Amino acid sequence: MTELETLTNEEIIAVRKLLKNQWPLIQYHDHWTPALVGKMPVISKEVCLFYEIPAIHFISPRREKHLVNARTDFCHLANKLTNLSLTVIGRFLKRDHTTVIHHLKKQPINADKIESSICF
Repeated sequence: MTELETLTNEEIIAVRKLLKNQWPLIQYHDHWTPALVGKMPVISKEVCLFYEIPAIHFISPRREKHLVNARTDFCHLANKLTNLSLTVIGRFLKRDHTTVIHHLKKQPINADKIESSICF
């Protein structure tokens, strides 16, 4: 992913919905920044591409096995590659920080394969 790619209609709709929900703000030094910026959207896009799922299903409340596995890998990668708190990672997924703790206790399924394809 060295070049910027155009977003699909599903991704545009998902981003619009995320922005409507007023994501939490994180304080960096002396200014506030939305939690949406940073590495988490890149990580979630790579996880969705690997598992071949739309982003809207990734953050939905659905609990199918392949979606749960994708969220587990996302939590492991977000925890490893960012310095964000578990609360912020959970809010990105529209979940509680305890859900992120639960995912981190589970063994990652394909996190190593996905991590090798992530380029920041």
